[in-house]
Amino acid sequence: RWQIYLQIESIRRHCYGGHGILGLLTGTQWEVLYFRALGAKIGKNCALFASGTPSLYFTEPDLLTLGDRVSIDDASLVAHINTRGKFDLNPLVVGDRTVLRSGSRLLSGAKMEADSCLLEHTLVMAGDVVEAEATCQGWPAEDFQGSRMPTMMEQRRWVKAG
Repeated sequence: RWQIYLQIESIRRHCYGGHGILGLLTGTQWEVLYFRALGAKIGKNCALFASGTPSLYFTEPDLLTLGDRVSIDDASLVAHINTRGKFDLNPLVVGDRTVLRSGSRLLSGAKMEADSCLLEHTLVMAGDVVEAEATCQGWPAEDFQGSRMPTMMEQRRWVKAG
């Protein structure tokens, strides 16, 4: 199965001037169908790489489980690990309604529970669990306590009529 996947990937990468056809399908249901065909378990209403062509596609889609309404930007989900010459493959599980923003990375055997979020440039180490409704940031990931939404301070100035 791995050899078939490598052959498909080599063909895919060489079409459309070296950018591959997946770059044209980012954020669409067609990309979800492609990864499902490669063995990924992907729930309903998921958006994969909606902001454009990612720097790294899923390396082992057959070890990936995504829940419903998951949004993955330019993030990497890597199911393999090579530690001191020992190569392991571990499943990755991403729960319902989770978000992985640009530059975030989920390593081998990690899990994200429902309604969790990885902010930009966040690394979840192999085997770690992001708890439900948690927001994480950092390299390695730590709980983020601030607001995820930017706010604008509105200034009000009263002008004396007269």
